[in-house]
This record gives sequence, structure tokens and C-alpha cells, in this order.
Amino acid sequence: MKQWSGHTCPKLRFAGEHDAIGDAAFHTHPVPELILVVKGECRTETSAGNIHSMPGDLLCIPAGVSHNQIDFGKVRTLYAGFESNRFQIKQPCQFRMGCRELIEHSLWMLYQLHTRQWTGTMQSTGHLLALILDAVEQVKTPAENDVLPTRLVDLQHWLDRHLEHDLCVEQLAEQVGISAGRLFQLFQNHLGLSPMQYVQIQRMSRARQYLMDPYLSVKQIASLCGYTDVNLFIRTFRRHHQLPPRRWRLKHSV
Repeated sequence: MKQWSGHTCPKLRFAGEHDAIGDAAFHTHPVPELILVVKGECRTETSAGNIHSMPGDLLCIPAGVSHNQIDFGKVRTLYAGFESNRFQIKQPCQFRMGCRELIEHSLWMLYQLHTRQWTGTMQSTGHLLALILDAVEQVKTPAENDVLPTRLVDLQHWLDRHLEHDLCVEQLAEQVGISAGRLFQLFQNHLGLSPMQYVQIQRMSRARQYLMDPYLSVKQIASLCGYTDVNLFIRTFRRHHQLPPRRWRLKHSV
């Protein structure tokens, strides 16, 4: 574990809680941000790729990186922005935290201390942040500190152009010249989800875009998103958004 001195101890810049049904628009921060998913399921979209998160996942967003949050139903997250000379985040990444309760309690205390500004807040928040960052360092792997592998980036670009087709893991693996097992490993290590989970999330994102066009029927949108069975499309969309496509369209129509 690191020994944090007064000069290197991290400094809290903001902290908060998101506990609602509702997406967060794209935004940036001048400092790195930690986001713990406490309840629910969500997706964070960044320039480096999309990250699918479940309870217990801790996202690390570098300073200056634009990102949003798409909630699949009610989601609760705790987040904190900080400055540190010793803990550097090169790209958006996510960690499955084995000490979830400790991280949740620490982020909650950061939120309370930041809100109330009690005496001794700066020293207390520094110690709590150091505790969290030490926990993150213990679960880091070299792969999570690198940029996304070229094969993964190439496949993301290919999928953008072929989401309407019938897809399977073996086909995706063949597209980039690796085994299905290796592809699954790449997706899990760098994006935190399986290849077909990624495909489904991208299809749902595409569906939301098409639903903003009032001239496209739900059946047409299902086909454009790779679903030959419109009922399967509707069930999948409802599971991700808590609303069927037509009601989602009405809610989000301008």
C-alpha cells in the first residue's frame, strides 16, 4: 500500500450522488472522476468506447474526457472528482471492486463531508480518497492501463456498419482473426462485458436514434437494428429502458 504524505495526498474537488431514473448528458471535468455503481445498470459513453456497468463496478474517467451516462431503469451512483500527483488515469476504465462496501462507504462519506464542509474536512477527504485509490491500484492490470487493442477498435468500427445483420461471437472473432474465447477475453478486460452484450447495447443506442425519426415504424427500426423478430426487439428495448419503443418515443419527442 502507498504511503501518502501531505504533499502527495489526493485532494477532493467535488463529490455527489445520482439516485434517479434519468440520463446524464455529455460533460467533462477538469480533474479525474471516480464513479461507483451502487444499484441498477447503466452505460457510459466516451470517445474511447462505451462501458457497461453493473453494481460494484467502479469507473475511472480521466480529466477532460467527455462522457455521459445512459440509465437502464433506476440507477444509483456515488462519484468524486479529485487531484493526485501519484494516481494517473490515462483512459476511461472500469474495475470490479471486491471491497465494494468499503468503497461505497468511503464515497458516501466524501459526499457528506463535501456537502457539509465540517472542520478538518480536507484532511479527512484526503485520507478517504487515498484509501479508495489504494484499493483501485490493487485491482489494476497492465491491460487496463493501455489503450484499447487495435483489433477491438477495428471491430467496433466494423460493427457500426453492420449492426443490422445477424451476428454471432464466432463471426465477430473471424472478422478480426482471433478465436471466440480470445475475443470474449478482450471485451471483458477492456469494456467489462461480453461481445454480444456490447452488440445489444449498440443496437439499443441505434434504436434510440431511429426512434427520434417519426417517419420510421417500430418494425422498420427493429429491422435496421438487426432484429428479424419485432416482438423480441420490443422486449429487449423494454428491458433496457423500462419502456416499450412507442412510449419511449412519445416521452422523448421534441
